[in-house]
Amino acid sequence: MADSVYNVQMDFLKQYPGLDSDLVFLESNYIKYEKLMKIADYQAFRRFLTGDKDFKVSENFPDPYKDVDLSNADLLQVSNYLHYAESYLKDQAYKLKKENYPLSDFYLVYVRLINDKVKNDKIKEELFYKVGRWELNYTSQLDSVYNFIIPYLKKEKHKKEVEDIYKKLKKTANGEMAPDFKLVSITGDTVSLSQLKGNLVYIDIWSTWCLPCIKEIPNLKKLQKQFEGKEIKFVSICKNDSKERWEKMVKEKELGGIQLFAPDENIPFFTDFIVQGVPRFIFIGKDGRIIERYAKRPSNPKLAEEIEKYLKQQ
Repeated sequence: MADSVYNVQMDFLKQYPGLDSDLVFLESNYIKYEKLMKIADYQAFRRFLTGDKDFKVSENFPDPYKDVDLSNADLLQVSNYLHYAESYLKDQAYKLKKENYPLSDFYLVYVRLINDKVKNDKIKEELFYKVGRWELNYTSQLDSVYNFIIPYLKKEKHKKEVEDIYKKLKKTANGEMAPDFKLVSITGDTVSLSQLKGNLVYIDIWSTWCLPCIKEIPNLKKLQKQFEGKEIKFVSICKNDSKERWEKMVKEKELGGIQLFAPDENIPFFTDFIVQGVPRFIFIGKDGRIIERYAKRPSNPKLAEEIEKYLKQQ
């Protein structure tokens, strides 16, 4: 299918031989990388849509990274090229981490791999900027990843942006006091994080339109039942949604725990934690300090073990 669409698009482009050469370069490469990304994403999309986590493409499935080019900075003009380069390098980083560095932080492996594989400084800088702008939020080795990439950011705008993100992330690093919130619950009460102090607090930030969020609901319910009566509060905060849809889903799915609605996706709690998407999970200790700013999902069996561990601590 990807080949068919690619051939149609390229044939259409060839019907106009008098087009500007720069335009042809941009369009032909855009079509090329669009096709390659469809091939690269197929296995993951198939697993997600079918729920078959063990699905693998056949051995004769085309390799989307066979002729990867990490040296031509002109390709940065092609809007989907950087995404393709990023996809290739992350694929390599996952394999490297699995084989050689199972206990290491993925993003630390990833930035080191970028440095080793990408010899063009412009491409390298753009990839490092993407890490700083969008992915510092996920690493467990914030200082190491930040200190690795910041010397490569030559554009002052990019450097300043990443520095600001780093400073904000330091304020909500594991071990720091969690910023407070005051939100209205499904019962109409005002609930603050500070009033839950003395309990572990597991926060689920979600939306009614988010399929991965909905898929986690049964697992979250199991956790709530497993730890019922224990010193842990399960807090769900609905964001970027309508109050009507939220109220309807809470009722229809009989959602338990503390159900809160955020009227503004830019409330300080979200901006302090740099909540860029949903679902997002945050785990906070009895003393109000952050245990995991990017916590495990309810479907991760290790989460229950972690909760048990912190419940035993005074």
